[in-house]
Amino acid sequence: MVKFRSAVNFQLKAGWFGSEQKAPPIILKEIPLVSFTQISGWPDNFEKKIQKVLSVLGFSQLGTFSKAQIAKEKTVFRVGPERILVWSSGAFEWNTIKSLADTNSLSFLDLSHARTIIQLEGVKVPDLLARLVSVDLNNESFQGQCFVLTAIHSVPVMLYRRLDGLKGPSFNLFIPYTWSASFLELICQTALPFGYVVKGPLRQD
Repeated sequence: MVKFRSAVNFQLKAGWFGSEQKAPPIILKEIPLVSFTQISGWPDNFEKKIQKVLSVLGFSQLGTFSKAQIAKEKTVFRVGPERILVWSSGAFEWNTIKSLADTNSLSFLDLSHARTIIQLEGVKVPDLLARLVSVDLNNESFQGQCFVLTAIHSVPVMLYRRLDGLKGPSFNLFIPYTWSASFLELICQTALPFGYVVKGPLRQD
């Protein structure tokens, strides 16, 4: 299997940047995208056909269009009536799943090398994101595990709010791989007035 190579490692130099404060209001790092797969189907039988796959993955239902489901190392995003995204942060063998699925009705697309995940955590992250996306990030309307498909400068991205971390609200931005270096530069420039800390690059084995 071809190994994932980070597109932003050369930019991720650990350190504190921008405004100086007692504690960093924003913590930035890249998250390894181990497995990211799209499963899609047809309107007449998608919900029926996907159930066996979801059951093997550890989920009992298809879920909603705005809130992710989590089971151990796997997260499922229902991004359309007949389309889900499955993110696994651990090694995962999709061939086993495919052998149990009706591949005449379901289509599997590996996106593991097509996205970069930038994680942002801290008390000022909602303020930072408000300058980048047109999404209401109020705690009541966009709680933990909520996600949305949106855009930054007309480029589609997925914004996912994780369960809040120790340093405050925590979000993952799923960015198209070819745009990730430009987007990271934009994020860092936008974060300068708040002050931010970069948590080093990924290991490139």
